[in-house]
Amino acid sequence: MNKFLMLAVASIFMTSCAVTHFESPKDTIEVIELNDTKDKLYIKANEWMVTTFGSAKSVIQFSDKDEGIIKGKYLMKEGQARTQYVPETKDYFAIITIRVKENASKIEISPVGKFYSQKMYGKELGFTPLMFNTSADAIIDEFETYMKKESSDW
Repeated sequence: MNKFLMLAVASIFMTSCAVTHFESPKDTIEVIELNDTKDKLYIKANEWMVTTFGSAKSVIQFSDKDEGIIKGKYLMKEGQARTQYVPETKDYFAIITIRVKENASKIEISPVGKFYSQKMYGKELGFTPLMFNTSADAIIDEFETYMKKESSDW
């Protein structure tokens, strides 16, 4: 009986620390219809990226005003240093691509890296597709709000 009880307790502890791997989700894409010139939309999109990319780990990697493209690496979730109780988790990034043209802008958020989850001590570690989709939707909402607000011409 003691062996059975010890086996049951050990299996609970082992499965509670197991790592679950997931397939990467599809890119999140949104096209936003706007009433503005390509140049003004490009400037607004660039301002939004500078404002949104608050972490030094988030960087604009490429921009071309003539083509109306801005591309950057964005920190979706900061990693955690290893402690004696919790394993290390790495930073999770996404690539954000913004394209602008007359009267429209398009934002695309592409996942980078592997998705996994590990439950430990009642806390979920890692980054899951659901976390990515929730974060991507929030980013797109922020972008749309920013692009639709009136710019101040002073």
